[in-house]
Amino acid sequence: MRNTLITFLALGFIFASCEFDKGFEEMNVNPNAAAQIGAGNKFAKTILDTSGGRYENWRNSFIYNSTLIQHHATLAGYWSGDKYYRVDSYATSLWDRYYPSAVKGIEDIIQQFKDEGNSGSEMGMARILRVFIYHRITDTHGDIPYSEAGKGYIDGTLKPKYDAQQDIYMDMLKELEEAVA
Repeated sequence: MRNTLITFLALGFIFASCEFDKGFEEMNVNPNAAAQIGAGNKFAKTILDTSGGRYENWRNSFIYNSTLIQHHATLAGYWSGDKYYRVDSYATSLWDRYYPSAVKGIEDIIQQFKDEGNSGSEMGMARILRVFIYHRITDTHGDIPYSEAGKGYIDGTLKPKYDAQQDIYMDMLKELEEAVA
């Protein structure tokens, strides 16, 4: 028993003193992986995220908003808009899908363009898409995170402040003017 314990301790000290990971960091680099994703690819993905999937389009646009503004009316109890009561699973579906995908994507694209010094037509297109994304969210929810939204990966803002809807609309008009200038 004592010999077994001494053997295990000796092996433990031997393995602990060796540098097994020496050189693995350099060897463990995928030469086929992209160091930076091109803004064009990110833009295409963000447009796809903005167009939405069945979840947010069906729940937010069709079941909730279209009945709220009386495009549709129904006797079904789960269609809440025409009865003027809130069902969070429908009302928040756009929020739940847009902030982690479209908002994050467009803010990343705009930051990449700023870092690259790109202020041309591509930046203008990104700014217009940004207005479109936030327009849909603020139309549904009113005051939303806008000026600090999507900055978690960029500058570490994990709890963005809510901006007033009026301020958001005024900034959107400014963004559109500058985007087409």
